[in-house]
Amino acid sequence: MSQKPLYRVSHRAQLIPLCAPQALYTASQAAYEAAQALARQGVILTAGIYRFGSLLFSYCESTLDKAMPDEIFAPFTPLLLDWPGEDSPRKWVEMRPVYFQQIPQSEADWERPRPADLHIGRLARLIPEKANEYLYYHHALTEEGLNKGDKYQFISYHEDYLFSYYEEPRTNVNVRRTDEGQSQVIRQWIAADPASHFYRFYPGAEDFIHLPSLFIVQRQADALFTAPPLHPDR
Repeated sequence: MSQKPLYRVSHRAQLIPLCAPQALYTASQAAYEAAQALARQGVILTAGIYRFGSLLFSYCESTLDKAMPDEIFAPFTPLLLDWPGEDSPRKWVEMRPVYFQQIPQSEADWERPRPADLHIGRLARLIPEKANEYLYYHHALTEEGLNKGDKYQFISYHEDYLFSYYEEPRTNVNVRRTDEGQSQVIRQWIAADPASHFYRFYPGAEDFIHLPSLFIVQRQADALFTAPPLHPDR
């Protein structure tokens, strides 16, 4: 792999009402094939889309600054609602990074030491009155840089939604890339009762629920890992 900068970004989109399963599958298949081509060209390291009802969440690692989803995921465009808030229409809205365990120094720095068994997307929803406290502690954790977790984890937010991507088996690291020092912020966060910050999607649900993926493409050394979209009849 090269020494090119690598960018990580997540976006959120919303499907049109009564989107037909076959239309979504066709768009997923086309985007999956486009992502494979970009991965073979060295533009994409990882790209995937996860679904929660009418909401889509994307995760992308790319040598393109911001990895604009309108280009990478163009086949979905006819199936998405416009997001308000800007002068020109947009189908995907960028989610702001809030928590991660490491910052890519280059494309080569981000090479997986072994193939991932699982590429996991999860979703949480913050209680509005608790959102600022959650964001405060997680920004503080990344600034401190001592708390360890999966190297490839990336939590981002938009409005009151949190989308989390990570991989298993985990590669445990921290932002500072050191084994020295213990996180003091994580103790403060635990004392703040983390579970009290989350809305529950259903009784007994965990803070974050797992989402099904529409597809995953990931370049690993000289290989290409792919999880193609499932046909709606399956």
